[in-house]
Amino acid sequence: MKKLQKRMLTVALFSLTAAFSLQAQENGKHLSPWQEGYLDIHQISTGRGNAAFAILPDGTTMIIDAGDLGDTTQIKQQVMPALPNKSKFPGEWIAAYIAHFTAPLANHQGIINYVLLTHHHMDHVGGVYPAAPKSSKGYVLSGITQVAEQFRFEKLIDRSWPDYQYPSKEDVWHTTPDFQNYVNFLEYQQKHNGMKVEGLQPGRNDQFVLRYHPEKYPTFSVRNIYSSGRIWTGEGSNSKQLFPSLDTLDKSAFPSENMCSNVIKLSYGKFDYYSGGDLTGRVSEDRPKWRDVETPVGRLVGPVEVAVLDHHGYSDAMNESVVSSLRPKAFVIPVWDYYHPQPEVLASLLDKQLYPDDRYIFATGLVSGNRERLGKMAEAYQPTGHIVTRVYPGGNQYQIFVLDARNTNYTIISQTPKLEAQ
Repeated sequence: MKKLQKRMLTVALFSLTAAFSLQAQENGKHLSPWQEGYLDIHQISTGRGNAAFAILPDGTTMIIDAGDLGDTTQIKQQVMPALPNKSKFPGEWIAAYIAHFTAPLANHQGIINYVLLTHHHMDHVGGVYPAAPKSSKGYVLSGITQVAEQFRFEKLIDRSWPDYQYPSKEDVWHTTPDFQNYVNFLEYQQKHNGMKVEGLQPGRNDQFVLRYHPEKYPTFSVRNIYSSGRIWTGEGSNSKQLFPSLDTLDKSAFPSENMCSNVIKLSYGKFDYYSGGDLTGRVSEDRPKWRDVETPVGRLVGPVEVAVLDHHGYSDAMNESVVSSLRPKAFVIPVWDYYHPQPEVLASLLDKQLYPDDRYIFATGLVSGNRERLGKMAEAYQPTGHIVTRVYPGGNQYQIFVLDARNTNYTIISQTPKLEAQ
């Protein structure tokens, strides 16, 4: 405990200088529209789960998760307020945000080329709850199913299509109304709207490709790193099993849903971006080490410019190995409750013994109780809101903007200077 307290004091001293490093001259203005050659990645703040959206260099569009927690009165810990307000459901706010920022895509507005769902939890996919509206299509509108009311999805990729057998069809989540609602959605969209559905295949770099002008951007790629117990070998498109055979395990020891999250590395020129859903890597001494998925994933991915925190920075994620392997210039934390992130996780993010470079800490929000608990370390946070990473043509430079999430004006709260990709 004393060691953690000493370390937290050390990183707090770092945070006092880091908290004031953003440029402010553009505050109150609007983010300039996406233009061809830009890569824009938006981490959307709704206070109700994960949601990210990207416009790739040729105008190809991609969603990564679109969650809806449902009735938050049933959650014991403190949660963020719904953003920008409660007048719409989270899926509706996500759709409105995407519609706003896809205005420059005149030739293919209303189309989302790719949807990547990292895993099957309601704060990433959406769940069934009494207040959620019912569609006439045989499913409830919540999270990703609600976003689909406003956009046509060309391809959806999740972690376990088509049979959802891993690690077990009897897994708790697979027996819930949330999962059946999701399956009903997939079946309807495939039959009536021509949506293609695939399971993510580790090692491949051709499941997410530029749809319009790939020849113009040869340095852009999305590499599938890990999914459902399989990890890329680092060679070609080959993958291997990371976990022991399920035949050797009791069901109580099966990998968790979070441990099976999809992981991708998005690259553009020198710029790299890490997204790993709710992957975990902090393992108690009484549990087998193979349950640490972050360590092998981090070593394989290597250094990146921007990393989204695994599992919101909860106590079982972002171990020291993955932090030192990824060593990003900027961490992005999707937040919705009191435990995002835990103090020991934030201490690791700021620990210059893991890697010496300065780094930014961005979050979509910060629950007031957690801010008090984090104390001086909370000063390391940049202003919270929608986090937009903009990579400029060629991928040599990038910039990160924070947009106001309290209304739909999306004005800039703060921004970094232009940063050099390494």
